[in-house]
Amino acid sequence: MEKILTVKATCKQHSLFPAEHEMLNEGMDQHVIDYQRTQVSFSIISMLLLPMAIFASFYSFKNHRYMFKRLAACLYFLLAITVLVVIEVVITCVSYEKVSVIYHHPKNSTFSYGYCFYAGWTVFLVYLVTAALFLAYSRKRKGDKALDDEDMDDEHIMGR
Repeated sequence: MEKILTVKATCKQHSLFPAEHEMLNEGMDQHVIDYQRTQVSFSIISMLLLPMAIFASFYSFKNHRYMFKRLAACLYFLLAITVLVVIEVVITCVSYEKVSVIYHHPKNSTFSYGYCFYAGWTVFLVYLVTAALFLAYSRKRKGDKALDDEDMDDEHIMGR
C-alpha cells in the first residue's frame, strides 16, 4: 500500500536582486530570478498604463472626437499585451522550474495554477474587448450624424 505524502507549499518573499550567497542558500536559479524581474517590470508597466487608458476613456466620452477613442483603444491594446506578457512569463517560469529547479518541483509532484492565474486571463480578455469596442466606435461622424458642432466638417465650395 502506497502512502501519499501531501505537502502544502507556502509562499515566501524573495529578493529580486539577491546576493550570491543568498542564491546558493535558498536554491535559487538565475533564470528564475530573471523571470520574476520580468513579471514585476511588466506588472508595473501595466499599472502605469491603466490610469492613462482610463483618462483617455473618460476624455473620449467628454469630447466625441474619433482620435481620442482610438487613443483609448491603443492604450487598452497595450494593456492587454502587457498582461499577456506577464501571463506567458509565469507559464514559462513554471515550466522551466519543473525541468531545471528540482527543489521547487520534486519528482512526481503536481502543480496547479491558482485562481489569480485565471483572473489574469479574465483581465486580459476584458482589456481586449474594451479595446475592440473603443476601436469599433471610433469612426468619424459627419453631417447630421455628428454629435457636436466641432465634429462637423465645414462645407467647402470648390470653385472652378
